[in-house]
Amino acid sequence: MSKYFVYQPHIHESDAVITPDIVIENLAATTESGDEPAFQPIPLSRLSSSYEIQLTDADWVVRVAYLLVASGNGTILAPGLDILPADADDGSSIAAGEKSIGRQAWRLPDLASHFAELTVRLSAFSGSETIFSKETVAASMGGPDGLVSAYCRGREELPRAAAVIDIPGTMRPGDLPRGAAIMGRAPEAYRLENGVDRVVVEFEDSKAGRAVDHVVTFDRLD
Repeated sequence: MSKYFVYQPHIHESDAVITPDIVIENLAATTESGDEPAFQPIPLSRLSSSYEIQLTDADWVVRVAYLLVASGNGTILAPGLDILPADADDGSSIAAGEKSIGRQAWRLPDLASHFAELTVRLSAFSGSETIFSKETVAASMGGPDGLVSAYCRGREELPRAAAVIDIPGTMRPGDLPRGAAIMGRAPEAYRLENGVDRVVVEFEDSKAGRAVDHVVTFDRLD
């Protein structure tokens, strides 16, 4: 069983791209959102930054996700995907499926004034055919405020390398200890038809004229 996950994001800064090693030792998901989120532990074996994921022929759904990771030079934000069996897409079964984390990332402080305005696109493909393409704004997943304070409430200190998934939630980057990570999920889930072989999630920052994406290819097991 995995006891830690080494996350290696490519952080796009104004004059360079850096790739630190960040160790995550704890992963949790919210089973309820709102003013008092509830959390459920998630096995670290479910967390992956791979660009290819094997799926059985069962029905699957996908949600847009994002990862916030505290670091010495400012919290980073990366796109991600939460991929679940269709019959497990509820709070009691959230530990199932794959928590897929993109490696292209930004510094969250650079987005602080306009995080809610980021455009988020989720597209699914079968070969060259587009199966669906959905667009929303980051505000639909909650801003960076309340989730961390709810998770830390009653604790003297958040574990050094903790990860939390939110459905959806709000986070305050300043509350994250060095090395901690939080994953936020969009409320909408979309069914992956059997022919879907690729999913792309893109975060666009039109104010700064830039974008990051995460592409996952599916290997369907017969």
